[in-house]
Amino acid sequence: MTIQQICKQSGLTVDTIRYYERVGLIEAEKGVYFKNYSHQTLETLIAIKKLRLAGLSLSKIKWLLSIEVDPTDLSRKQSDALYAVIDNALECAKIRAKEIAESQQLLENMKRKLVGVINENK
Repeated sequence: MTIQQICKQSGLTVDTIRYYERVGLIEAEKGVYFKNYSHQTLETLIAIKKLRLAGLSLSKIKWLLSIEVDPTDLSRKQSDALYAVIDNALECAKIRAKEIAESQQLLENMKRKLVGVINENK
């Protein structure tokens, strides 16, 4: 896939994808005229996007992605640290989900009031 195709499918910008490549989160195969991104790279980008939404820093995401390759090599200390990172990210995701639900409710209430005003003015 070209960078434009991967942007469209991932919902990320060209600059973001190039940055992730520079910092070592993803890799691209260098072609003659342009870089080629694999389906696996697309899946990694989507995972990164979701993990960022969960509140994880890029350094923690990079760590998680590197461990995902072979989790059997983890020491007990690394496993405990990884568990804490994931547990914290889950808690942050729950908080954000609650905030989004509250925002949605607020917007729905505003919309109902607006519809009432519009109907009164007809």
